Amino acid sequence: MEWIDTKDRLPEIPEGKHGLTVLAVEFDPCFEELSPGEGSTVRQKMYTKKYGWTDLLLGMKNNDTSFTQCCFQITHWTPLPEPPEAK
Repeated sequence: MEWIDTKDRLPEIPEGKHGLTVLAVEFDPCFEELSPGEGSTVRQKMYTKKYGWTDLLLGMKNNDTSFTQCCFQITHWTPLPEPPEAK
């Protein structure tokens, strides 16, 4: 698995789709301050044309500070692996 820095490039959304689900490294500066070295979490996220990075479970934008005191930052991402074949 190769992690792609969001500064280098963002996910490319396929034609006809509104978003793409990927694995993303989400950095929380508040948690990092409380527990140094543990501020990053790998989560399944969606990158959309309209909203950018979104939380799949809550359906909210990451940078919506009405839900959190600190803004989360997506630093890296990687495509989801192919699911196993059904037997």
